[in-house]
Amino acid sequence: MKLSVYESGYQMRSSYVDNGSELPQFYYTAQNSIFEQAVGGKPRLNNDVSKPAQNDQFFFSAEEYKLVTKDDAGKETTTYTAPEMRLNLDTAFFQDKILKAPASKLAAADVFQEYFRGLYFKVEKADGSPATNMALMDFSKGKITITYKAKTAITTDDENTTEEKTLVINFVTPTSSGGTANLLQDAKSTAYADAINSSNVNKIEGDERLYIKGGQGSAAVIRLTDFASKLDDIRAKNWKVNEANLVFNIDSDKMTGADEPRRIYLYDLTNNVPVVDYFSDQTSSLTTGDTKGAKYIFGGLINLGDNKRGKTYKIRITNHIRNLIKDKTAKNVDLGLVVTESIGISTSNFLEKRIVLFNDPIEYFSQVPKASVMNPLGTILYGGKSSVPDDKRLRLEVYYTKPN
Repeated sequence: MKLSVYESGYQMRSSYVDNGSELPQFYYTAQNSIFEQAVGGKPRLNNDVSKPAQNDQFFFSAEEYKLVTKDDAGKETTTYTAPEMRLNLDTAFFQDKILKAPASKLAAADVFQEYFRGLYFKVEKADGSPATNMALMDFSKGKITITYKAKTAITTDDENTTEEKTLVINFVTPTSSGGTANLLQDAKSTAYADAINSSNVNKIEGDERLYIKGGQGSAAVIRLTDFASKLDDIRAKNWKVNEANLVFNIDSDKMTGADEPRRIYLYDLTNNVPVVDYFSDQTSSLTTGDTKGAKYIFGGLINLGDNKRGKTYKIRITNHIRNLIKDKTAKNVDLGLVVTESIGISTSNFLEKRIVLFNDPIEYFSQVPKASVMNPLGTILYGGKSSVPDDKRLRLEVYYTKPN
């Protein structure tokens, strides 16, 4: 891809004041234009033409960094660093902007953040490149390292001596979380846009297909209306629920050739919190560092068929169903379904505009799970409409014991 790094002209703040109240400042994925305009005509900082892999022909490498150093005795030490993005930026810019900065601009953190507003990373498709690229960048670990020579003592010959020093500007410090924004430019096909158009949703019978996608994507709303209509009868019969699952079948024909999300996440959409089964599952991932593998009893991991393509997703909601049966006052809440990048992240981010459900202004949601925004993939699942074949239709499985 073509990667360009510029000095940011837009100051990101953590809060703002409105009518005397301090409120958190949010940034949204669709705000690229204001950041782009703030860059103005500033020069590109990763401008070393001898290193095209750092600019016009940038690519993500999975190779770790290897550094060999020698001590005074000539003994070599090898240091390995996990794969990361390393760029050589324009030295003249940082000499003028940082090393030659007026002392008043470096006196306090808030003054410095106003003076140097950070970096703006812009990615574009490289000329002649047929491929796309995906990577999850952790900018919280980012830093700018400036290496320079500083004058030290004056020798007997009245000549200055110098030593090499480094100045590190961390993107995140112990006293500041820093500000970052992921500015997605997400193109959607006409078919997908039509499918998620709220005016096409069947509120009574449900939909034949559920389209869920991360990034600037979409979520599905699950309503257990048929089961709720049977609750009084179930209570009268004193069923003892052993296990309950929602089983989603993937539309493999529509997903042919597409990258499939490894995990989906079901949550309480009405209250914007996880369902009780999420909290009760304390299982850890079987693989260290696997952000999608924990809470595997709760489920949502993709089940593959013989062709190594996705077949189903199953999510356990045993305790959720038990609560509906046991407590007559428990509300049969709407359930939200999204893709997820990390099952351990259950917090949500605010949407720029609330999403109205079913063209009903009373029904809406204004937040979406954060880990869904982090994942760019999507999938197409069969819904619960009666026109869907029985073996493909979304189903609620309830295993129970009848009392003697």
